[in-house]
Amino acid sequence: MNANSMYWMNYSINISKGASQSDLRVGVVLVSEHNELICSAFAGEERNVSWCSVLLSKVRQLKISNAQSMTNMN
Repeated sequence: MNANSMYWMNYSINISKGASQSDLRVGVVLVSEHNELICSAFAGEERNVSWCSVLLSKVRQLKISNAQSMTNMN
């Protein structure tokens, strides 16, 4: 894992700490190919809305129509 990947992984972990006090904590970041934050989302950010729906809403608002790649950091 390179330094940029580690930075964004830690960033997503930190935003997940804003999630409700449930056992499931999810934080996700969308980063440009130039290593710039586009948007982020986390579980509990919006009441009764999944983190995935929050992220998709932000993607729609930003009019992002495609992505080059997606990396899962479990």
